[in-house]
Amino acid sequence: MLSKIKCGVFASFAMIAMASQGNAATVNFADVDTQTVSSFSQDGVTITSSGMLQFTKFNGLGVAGGATSTNPDSEIGVFETVQFDFGDTVHNLTYTLGGISIYDPSAIPGRRKITAFKEGTIVGSVFDSDHSLNDSISDMFAGLAFDAVSIRGYAGSSFKLYSISFDQISAVPLPAAVPLFAAGMGILGLMGWRRKRAA
Repeated sequence: MLSKIKCGVFASFAMIAMASQGNAATVNFADVDTQTVSSFSQDGVTITSSGMLQFTKFNGLGVAGGATSTNPDSEIGVFETVQFDFGDTVHNLTYTLGGISIYDPSAIPGRRKITAFKEGTIVGSVFDSDHSLNDSISDMFAGLAFDAVSIRGYAGSSFKLYSISFDQISAVPLPAAVPLFAAGMGILGLMGWRRKRAA
């Protein structure tokens, strides 16, 4: 009897654990045909910017007509921002740059401001001055849950984005029968405990 109860409890926990599912995705901007658009959506992420998004085939994502004219190659430059809205919480978010162009050696080269959002509210902000072209945004926020991020160029340099990768975690509603099933398991457990106690 107890083994059946244990199996039932295990099954109910398994059903609850399956109530959230993850989808891994990589958006490679260097594969997108050359174009200039106001927004772009692919694999569950919607991208907007302070200007127009400019994709250059084999060369990645930049901003055209943003807050500054110091990036003639339509890279993401000083005070230009690209926003990524995922809709659901994401984990393991990483990004790859297509190179950093330094035009002011006296500034901090390659500096980027990354801001994380949850349901429209800022939950954290960091500066990434790493010269590496690959970096984990999730690691920068040390496990903080977020559903959108923005990457902003800062004085001293500009850059292109080559790709982003992420695991999207979306909540799936519990089946209506799960609470009844859990209650039934609790009653069976109580009955087994009473029988054992009486014996």
